[in-house]
Amino acid sequence: DIELEKELLREAQNLGLGAQFGGKYFANDIRVIRLPRHGASCPVGMGVSCSADRNIKAKINREGIWIGKLER
Repeated sequence: DIELEKELLREAQNLGLGAQFGGKYFANDIRVIRLPRHGASCPVGMGVSCSADRNIKAKINREGIWIGKLER
């Protein structure tokens, strides 16, 4: 369902939330796959992977902890 994917991605990106430590978008990609199911069930699957490790630079040494500013 390509139209639903586009709508959900647009809404997720407009949430104003980012990955774990900030970041620009709550979601980078969305896939909707419709399959036959029993009318009494409503299965939903969600795969989550954190992109924070690609968006932040940090350093821990004797002088302390340094965390770079993230893109918003």
